[in-house]
Amino acid sequence: MKILVVLSILLSVGFAMNASANDAGCGLGSLVIQKNTKLSQSLAATTNGTFLSQFFGITSGTSNCTANGFAFREKEATVYAEANMQNLKVDMARGQGENLSAFAQLLGCKADGISAFGNMTRAKYERIFPRSDIKPSELLHSVEWEIINDSKLNSNCTAAS
Repeated sequence: MKILVVLSILLSVGFAMNASANDAGCGLGSLVIQKNTKLSQSLAATTNGTFLSQFFGITSGTSNCTANGFAFREKEATVYAEANMQNLKVDMARGQGENLSAFAQLLGCKADGISAFGNMTRAKYERIFPRSDIKPSELLHSVEWEIINDSKLNSNCTAAS
């Protein structure tokens, strides 16, 4: 019991120290404590840390957490890839197409990066699709890997962050 209390205090202090001067982020603390002072935001961060509500809010898009976080974007892109796998294969091989553009946007590519994204998928097609039975999650990870390793895409697509 003592270990649990000490662990809870350490987590709370750690989260409180990570709070910025004007925003503790999302989670239960942001719903309960609305003031924007250092003390109130530290208490909000402590609440988030104590109840782990910020982690839940970020992954689920609730508790004042935006639904455009990494976990949401990855899930959305995986579902899109699963529903459009055949069309994505064709578009990626060509380096252009409606499904490819939509997929690039789901990966956070800015408008001026979509063309470069298409060029990359065409050039790296064999690496992105190493076999015919690739799963949507594997496709997503392959594409994210290529984005991270491409300097232009790395700066134009948020999937790389």
